[in-house]
Amino acid sequence: MKLFRDFFFYTRNQRRGILLLVAAIVAVWTVNWWLRPAERSFPQTDAAYMDSLMADYKDFLASVKYQDSIQEQRFKSQDKPASQPELRPFDPNEADSAQLCRIGLPGWMARNVVRYRQKGGVFRKPEDFRRIYGMTDERFETLRPYIRIARRDTATTPAIADKIQPDTTSKDSTRKPTIPLFQHVRKYPAGTIIELNQADTTELKKIPGVGSVIARMIVKYRTRLGGYYSVSQLKDIRLRADLLEPWFSVDTTAIKRINLNRGGTASLRRHPYINFYQARAIVEWRKEHGPLKDLTPFEQHPDFTKEDLERLRHYVCYE
Repeated sequence: MKLFRDFFFYTRNQRRGILLLVAAIVAVWTVNWWLRPAERSFPQTDAAYMDSLMADYKDFLASVKYQDSIQEQRFKSQDKPASQPELRPFDPNEADSAQLCRIGLPGWMARNVVRYRQKGGVFRKPEDFRRIYGMTDERFETLRPYIRIARRDTATTPAIADKIQPDTTSKDSTRKPTIPLFQHVRKYPAGTIIELNQADTTELKKIPGVGSVIARMIVKYRTRLGGYYSVSQLKDIRLRADLLEPWFSVDTTAIKRINLNRGGTASLRRHPYINFYQARAIVEWRKEHGPLKDLTPFEQHPDFTKEDLERLRHYVCYE
């Protein structure tokens, strides 16, 4: 009993604290009860309220089903050609996405073919076309009789383009006779020199080993740069510059230069050799010190390396 009394014994100050705490709890509960009358009425017992909830729920289900149907139709449309396919001979190493769609491939699969070639992939025989992601056995068997893989120049170096031989192993007696797909481009003989900054895609494709894809890569990167100052720059787009160098001469007077005293950050960074931080450094230096006369102020700048400045000198002016 003594232990019990000791445990429940409180001083006067402690008893006052307990009473204040109980009073505060009661006050909070009372205020909360008066400020939330909606919960006391419990609206779920109202039939009209329940009917409105059910109507909203049904509308929600209907909208979900509608969105699901739209999504399903979208996926189905991706797997079907936009129009009736026109089956005709094609070379998977040369056909663009529009040609591939016309023969019955969906758009996303045609893009897979083009992307595969851009990464260096080559179709050596018709069966290689079966490896494209999404290609079914049924679709491949439909297209197989129309696949024409052209013979490439035997002087082609594997680092530029692989040697492709026609498929002679098929014993299908019902296979349709070969139909010429296009006139082969006559290649330049060894020793021919063309100007790298002036040649268009038609002329570039006359170099042994250079096809449509590589020719477009060279011209597109030349446009972004403003012109080449060296054949070695072809390494920037993952081409074997050492193998292509004997075919080119470079006229550096054709290079289009950018004025470092006029361009803003956004325009300067469009050049392949200027990143965002370098463009910002150029603009900030101009604001603090005035127009640039050369690249000397950036020789010790942390955002520029010696190699960056060396290749950038070919593309800048200060007028």
